[in-house]
Amino acid sequence: MTKPYRILILLLLLVAGVSLACSIQVGGPEQPGPTIPVSTEALDQVQESLDAARQSVQPGELVTLTFTESQLSSVLASELDARPGSLIQDPQVYLKDGYLDIYGQVSKGFLAGSVHLTVDVSFDENGNPKLNIVSADMGPVPLPEWILEKVSKLLDESFTGTIGPVLTGIRIEGIVIDDGVMVILGRFRE
Repeated sequence: MTKPYRILILLLLLVAGVSLACSIQVGGPEQPGPTIPVSTEALDQVQESLDAARQSVQPGELVTLTFTESQLSSVLASELDARPGSLIQDPQVYLKDGYLDIYGQVSKGFLAGSVHLTVDVSFDENGNPKLNIVSADMGPVPLPEWILEKVSKLLDESFTGTIGPVLTGIRIEGIVIDDGVMVILGRFRE
């Protein structure tokens, strides 16, 4: 083999190795505002407000739970950090127009990009919380159904795992999401 062919083969192998080592950025939606701070303090605030509500409200009384973007982003980030190999990293939860708008980074195989999920938070006829992914966007790459199912399950587990225990025994009567705040209204069941 001549020297030019060896150099060409080495260059091709080098390019192939570099491309396998790197991920391909597919872009995706950009966050609508500044980065929401995620902290253990915000996570502690959620737990403290849930504990206070549980201790201060009697059966049949109205309870109001209020959560901020920072608190919900911190809850979701904590849940994702506790799960090795999670599909979404660096979640940001924006609360506006009646929806949770969740932005984050997704990495699977050699593809990486940002993702935006619009989630409707409602409650069923028994007053139990329900989460429904209304739309999902990862830019030019459509999200496969199996990813949507995993993300939907993860959101349900995150919400019910952290906020759910205090909602046990509460019949939800209303959920309002707007201007960076989610308010849940309900009554403790007698």
